[in-house]
Amino acid sequence: MQQLLEAQWKIQTEKGLFHIFYSCVDNKFITDDPLNIWKAKGTAPVPYMVGCNNSEGDGILVAIVTDNDATEEKTLQFIQDSLQAMETPANKMEEAVSIVLQKYATGLDNDKEKWMKMYGALMRDLWFIVPSIMQCNAHAAAGRKTFLYYMTQQPRHNHTNQYGAEIKNKPDHCECDHADDILYTFGLPLFSKDQFKPEVEFSEEDKTFSLHWMAYITNFAKYGDPNKGHDVPVNWPTYDEANGYFLEASNEIRARKNLKPDTFEFWTKIIPAFIKK
Repeated sequence: MQQLLEAQWKIQTEKGLFHIFYSCVDNKFITDDPLNIWKAKGTAPVPYMVGCNNSEGDGILVAIVTDNDATEEKTLQFIQDSLQAMETPANKMEEAVSIVLQKYATGLDNDKEKWMKMYGALMRDLWFIVPSIMQCNAHAAAGRKTFLYYMTQQPRHNHTNQYGAEIKNKPDHCECDHADDILYTFGLPLFSKDQFKPEVEFSEEDKTFSLHWMAYITNFAKYGDPNKGHDVPVNWPTYDEANGYFLEASNEIRARKNLKPDTFEFWTKIIPAFIKK
């Protein structure tokens, strides 16, 4: 184990944080690629809730890179690493990278934060949105009651000194950051500011939303249905693959259909088809 940990640390030190060991098919404990096992055997026979925030990747980057550190070189390397994990042949790699850039660079040519925004969007889509939808599709197809959320509530203390004088502001394009949903799940906006170090205040919108969100969560925990139990402002529709129902979770909660369908198609159909052709 110690040798494995040391080897992992060496890889991350030399190549970067996101170079990690992946599952090893040993034909004993793991008998096949985990994705194949999951598809073949289905999911646990329980109600399922999954979700993500709309700035997951941006938040992760803010935590690990300095200003303007998400360079072209690092972004291209992340794209290449992601495509390599999808088993893109070496002779197709350059064209595959170009296809990804064409999608994610749209409208960013004159943006000084181009590479930061692109890197963040790639991480959000590849690590959170696409896997979440894949899991919801599998769970719903197995006949399990499934609920998908997409949180867009932006905590004000990360963006203005009025609510967090000692907190370093995050870029405006970072809205609902990675782990911001935890703030609302455990009711932190209802705490007094002196219970945080450094002091943090939440807006009235944050407080109201947190109460609504906790109602959904506790209902689901008790009954397997976020709509049953405590009153909630909007009915959270059950997910199905055909309609892709999800709850947009913010101070203006609303039920919607089909979360980022173009992005999901790009990574689950267009890129795989290019790799295989």
